[in-house]
Amino acid sequence: MIGPMLRSLRALILALLVAAPLSAEAQPAGNWWERLRADPNATFAGAVAAFTLALVLVGGWQARRLRQTVEATKAAERRELRAYVGVRELALKLPGFDEPAYTPADLTPGYVHKDFVLVTMENFGQTPAYDVAIHVNWQSMPYPQRLPTNFSYPD
Repeated sequence: MIGPMLRSLRALILALLVAAPLSAEAQPAGNWWERLRADPNATFAGAVAAFTLALVLVGGWQARRLRQTVEATKAAERRELRAYVGVRELALKLPGFDEPAYTPADLTPGYVHKDFVLVTMENFGQTPAYDVAIHVNWQSMPYPQRLPTNFSYPD
């Protein structure tokens, strides 16, 4: 867009500088700079050329800023239109935990456990979330004891 404008501006300036000479009696003496100052038509044409050059430069600057704005808007849209999934509630369900004789269940396959972790998820974004998975690890430890430092958190 700027290229054709610069070419037309260059053609305008060349046309002004290489214009057909005035008749010998009407042509002011001196070089083009003196003619520019002495001849009102040349002065006006020079002012129009300078103003046109300023418009081309401002238009190029605006085009560059517009391109930056469009890229920033696209990046913001990509960030905004995604699924932001978070934990709304995390609860431990331990029926019988209040009983003094409570012991955690064995980790035998097929056993229906009554102790479980309840995780409530919510999508805080504007697009749906697909294939959401939750991994919970549970390790029962006696009260004052902590998990070992090399505990691997298996899934």
